[in-house]
Formats: sequence, structure tokens, C-alpha cells
Amino acid sequence: MKITFLIPSLHGGGIEIMLRDLINNFAENNYDIDLIIIYPSKNIFLNKKINLIQLNKKRIIFSIFDIYKYMLSSETKIIFSFFHTTSALLKFLRNFSLKKPKLLFQFTNNLSYQNSNIKSNKNKFNFIDKICNFYILNGKNKNTIYQSVSQGIANDLKNNWKFNKKINVIYNPININNIEKTILKKLHQNKIKEIKDKYIIAIGRLTYQKNFDLLIYVFSKIYKELNIKLVILGEGEDRKKLETLVKKLNLTKEIIFLGYINAPYYILSKAELMILCSRYEGFGIVLAESLACNTNIISSDCNYGPSEILENGKWGDLFPVGDKEGLKKLIIKNINNPPNKNIRLRAEEFDIKKISEKYFELIN
Repeated sequence: MKITFLIPSLHGGGIEIMLRDLINNFAENNYDIDLIIIYPSKNIFLNKKINLIQLNKKRIIFSIFDIYKYMLSSETKIIFSFFHTTSALLKFLRNFSLKKPKLLFQFTNNLSYQNSNIKSNKNKFNFIDKICNFYILNGKNKNTIYQSVSQGIANDLKNNWKFNKKINVIYNPININNIEKTILKKLHQNKIKEIKDKYIIAIGRLTYQKNFDLLIYVFSKIYKELNIKLVILGEGEDRKKLETLVKKLNLTKEIIFLGYINAPYYILSKAELMILCSRYEGFGIVLAESLACNTNIISSDCNYGPSEILENGKWGDLFPVGDKEGLKKLIIKNINNPPNKNIRLRAEEFDIKKISEKYFELIN
């Protein structure tokens, strides 16, 4: 069976790593795979069976003609799209194509939150984003499969967007085998070799969504008492703002910004706690990765994802979004506590092999 994946890029954070693992797993299970990447890309580590089509465009809109030509000439049975812009483009082009493959559109984030007019949120939808999502959610949707990465997103689409089509919930996968290999190799251990104290860790894009300023503020109140450091992994538009806050609080020696690190699982496995403070999520893949690293977790109970991954607090503690005092109490409570002894069993529910099987069932 021939399957096509259409994505803007394979460079970036967790979502891109997840996609690469998923596409490779399809190829390993003897699916005939075409992968179309829109933006220029280098150092793409893919299964040799995958037919890579690089369009090398600077913007998605410039890829219209190439994707239309592909749709006319290819024998693909289904095209996967994980981003609202590429999904809208595929839906539009299929109207004019003699060949009309099935389309699978994935919803990855909190549509309602990103669509709202929040001035501080640079990740909110712009005018084009809103048009794309309106087009995907409305009109004729024949021969289209819809999939979300959490039940919360599916409920949001049904309740707040009145979307009445079937939405298949399949969680984002993690590659436990790769995570274990990385930990055994002690990859990136040089990044933390000078940290002599215990440390807590936070991972994600440095954006309004991830709410790192809340964690920095709470850390400033307890670090002396607990004798701990804070390690922050990620890049984003708020980095300078966060570094300024750290300097203002006289914490430059206590809070370490390591930037974006590919496969930081050894560093994660050595942390006392992994803390997610997000204002909103679609899934929160770092939580599943933390489970696989056997690392204790504290997360905001934001919409959507964390409460599903942690099963309402069974596998890690949850606190209300923005609750500084609640987060402070949980850090003090958990800093010396081991994680749930069965935490790895929960991680296996998100393993790439198990999640891929759900995709195979869906498309067959």
C-alpha cells in the first residue's frame, strides 16, 4: 500500500522527531512511502526504503504546483498531513485533481486557545491560520480521515467548533528503544557535568504557551531551601525575556539555559523532577518521554493532554494553570520522592510500535 506524508520540515523540536520516527516505522512495516518535505532540509535520517521528495520552497504557498502535479501522477492511496496549512492545501487541490486519494488530517494543538485573541501569545493563529482551519472544518469532507492527538482536542472540536465528523484519537508516539540507547550512551553528559547539585528540568519551546516565567518565579522562592538548580532546554522567541528575568532575580548561577538539544534523554533521566508549566497543550510529548526516562513529573493541568497522559495524577502530580503556590508545594513534596514504580509500564502505552499499530488499523 502506497502512503504519502506531506510535511513542511523535519527540523525542529519534538513534533518533528516524532514524525520522523512514525514515518520510519511505516517503512519498516513494508508500506511504500513517499515523503514530501516543503522547506529546504539537511541531515534527514530516514529509512532507505522511503522515497524522499524535497521541494526546497521557502513558503508553503510556493509548493502548490508541485503538490498538484504529484497528486495527478502518483498512485498513492492516502496522504497524511499534520499541519493545518498543508491540510487546507491538500483539501483545496484535491477538488481539481482527477485522482482523489484519501486524506488524513491530524489536529495537534488546542485550537480554541490558539484561535483566541491573546496579545501575549505569539503562537496564536493569524488571519491565514484561521482561514485554513475554517476551511478544514467546514464544507464537504468526503474521503477524509480526522485524527487528534488527545481526547481533549477531539472534545474541543465537537463542543466548541461544532465539528460533527468522526475524530479518531491516537496519541503521539515516543521511541522507547531510542530513548534507552541514548541514556546508555550518556549522550550530552558534558552539558551537565559541572552541575554538582541536584537539578530539576523543564523542556520546550521558550514561548508564552510554555509559561517558563512561572517556573522561574517559583524556583526563586525555594532553590536555597532545597539546594537545587534549574535546567531549561529549548529555544524560542522568549529566550531574551526569560534570561532578563533570571538576571533580575540574581539566578544566573542557579538557572542554566542549555538551548535546544536533540535527544536530551540522559539529561532528563538524571533530573529529580521534570516540570511542565504550559498554559495549553495538544498532547505534551515531553511528559511521555519523562515516563520513559523514569523521571518524576509535575505538570500544569492544562487543556489538553497532561491529565490524559498522567491519568489524572496517577503517574505524576498536576496543578492548576498559573498556580504558583500549588507548584511550589508540589516541588517541595516531590524533590526527594521516587516516581511511581510502574512508571515505565505507562510509558509503553505511547511506544512507537503500539501507536503505529493504531494507525495501521485506521487506514486499513
